[in-house]
Amino acid sequence: RYTAALPARRGPTTGAFGIAHIIKRRVGALHEPAARLLELITVAGQPVPTDVSMKAIDLGPDALSVRNTLIGEHLIRTHVSDTGEKLEVYHDQIREAITSYLSAEAKAVYHGLLGDALEAAGSTDYEQLALHFDATGNRNKALAYTRRAAAAAVEALAFDRAARIYQRLLDATPADGRER
Repeated sequence: RYTAALPARRGPTTGAFGIAHIIKRRVGALHEPAARLLELITVAGQPVPTDVSMKAIDLGPDALSVRNTLIGEHLIRTHVSDTGEKLEVYHDQIREAITSYLSAEAKAVYHGLLGDALEAAGSTDYEQLALHFDATGNRNKALAYTRRAAAAAVEALAFDRAARIYQRLLDATPADGRER
């Protein structure tokens, strides 16, 4: 449902020089699925579980090939731990270049895809869920996950973190107590 709102892909551009321009050309030369996966991982802003990112973009049987293409092009890298494999952008300059050309609407679409995929996967990273749903404008889900994140932080005895999360809740709630 979100992908219909994504802008048409752009091809390689000519003109300006610099690292951002080179990255934009490299991304423009990628096949559509690879470019979409790279943009999704970029918008996430942190490592994303591989299975979640593949489901968010709905790559189907080409998922492994697309992942390997991006790794081979040194655009993403993997982190493997006891919780599984995660994908992240290879370098901050790649993230900054891609973020600079994505429209606000495209970023919101990717946040929605990430939020839905994380939710479907049963993620307990409530802060990330809140962030993604807030970026889509879904305030009710964002606030619900922010509350859960704060409660989880208190339960983990991470009181400074819980205080920061509760402060975000207070900032998001008007003085009359009704949610915005």
